[in-house]
Amino acid sequence: MGSSFQAGNAGMPLYLLIAAVFNVCFVYRSAKDTYVANGPLAKQPAIALLVASLSELCWVLPCMVQCAIVFFAGNDGGWSPQSKTGCDVMGFYSQFGSLCSMMATVLVGYLSYCAAHRVPLPSVRVTKLAAVGVFAFALLISILPLTGATGSYANSGEGFCYIDWSDEPQAVLMLLISISAIVASVTLYGLAARGVWEKKLDLLLLVLGFLSAWVLWPPAAVIGLADGTFPKYYMITGAILGHAQALINPYIYGIRWRTAMLTGGSYANDVEKQLSVS
Repeated sequence: MGSSFQAGNAGMPLYLLIAAVFNVCFVYRSAKDTYVANGPLAKQPAIALLVASLSELCWVLPCMVQCAIVFFAGNDGGWSPQSKTGCDVMGFYSQFGSLCSMMATVLVGYLSYCAAHRVPLPSVRVTKLAAVGVFAFALLISILPLTGATGSYANSGEGFCYIDWSDEPQAVLMLLISISAIVASVTLYGLAARGVWEKKLDLLLLVLGFLSAWVLWPPAAVIGLADGTFPKYYMITGAILGHAQALINPYIYGIRWRTAMLTGGSYANDVEKQLSVS
């Protein structure tokens, strides 16, 4: 059961290797847009894309490494999700990446709304502070289970570790954060669709991609708070949908949304030039 080189443990590190390549390219392009002077993309959407890309990479890379260790060393090793250390490590970067991704979507949604309605974008300084806030908030929440402030990270029973949905503080926090992010994102993209946006499909894909990743989490929190039993394959379904974002997001954010902000969203560049705020 704990032996190495099991065929069943080979698929995930290979998938994550492919996802890592896509997301490294996503991060590179976003970082270039952010830090190269006089780039084609306004700094505010560039920063938002950098946050979105790092939100994926911060869990894709450690998950790839951990899954590779499990493949080579088996499930009996110290880095396996079956062990306390391995479970804490996986739980931490999984929740951290989840929270970062949720809030990055809200940031992208707000900039989409501004561009679609010709509302002045937040200054570059404010956008940078928002980006730092995304990672700081995610770090604060994700470190709580490691400090004993809440229950520990837990094995889902379906091959991975995440928050302990039966632990009230963790479940309440995830319920509040996920519902807030869902409502904010859907509202902002909906409002953007009513403005000047050339390809409404871009906004629809952003909404569908976001919902596909996180729509199962509010019910999971409710089930946990009610001491209920999760349906079979509920957790692994959520994990699969979440992992799919590693391939979906570089396309819908890094290509489609970026293109929209370069073309129909050229207003963003005009505003930045007018404000000249860094």
